[in-house]
Amino acid sequence: MPSAEMSRVTGVVRVPRLGISPGEWSVLAALAVEGPARSTPSRLADVGGVSPSTMTHRLDRMVQRGLVERIPDVENRTRMRVSLTRDGWELFRRAVLDAEVVESRVLSPLDERERRQLAGLLDKLVAELRHPH
Repeated sequence: MPSAEMSRVTGVVRVPRLGISPGEWSVLAALAVEGPARSTPSRLADVGGVSPSTMTHRLDRMVQRGLVERIPDVENRTRMRVSLTRDGWELFRRAVLDAEVVESRVLSPLDERERRQLAGLLDKLVAELRHPH
C-alpha cells in the first residue's frame, strides 16, 4: 500500500473499536507496510515518535496479546526483529476494511474526478510533511 494511501487509511481507522491504542495501531501499520521481520524495535520507536523504552513496553503488550512476535536477527544476534503474527495481520486487515467503509461514506458526496483531486492534494501534503523545505 503506498504511503499516502496508508496515511489516508490511518486517518480514519477507529482504533478504540478495534480494541487497540493509537500507538498499537501505528505499530501494526508500520509492520504491515514494511513487510515480514524487517523492522526493529528502535526503528518502530523512531517511526512512532516514542522512546525505545516506551516501544519496548508497547511491544511487550502486543506480544502478550498475540499481535506481534520478536524474532532473533540472523545477521546480528544482539538485535531482534519484529513481525506481525497471523492475528496481527487479521486485525490490520479488519482495520483497513473498516477504514475503507468509513472513507467511502465520508467521500460519497464527491464524484470520481473530485476524489482523484483530493487524493492528489493529500499526497502533496503528506510529501511536504515528510520532507519539509
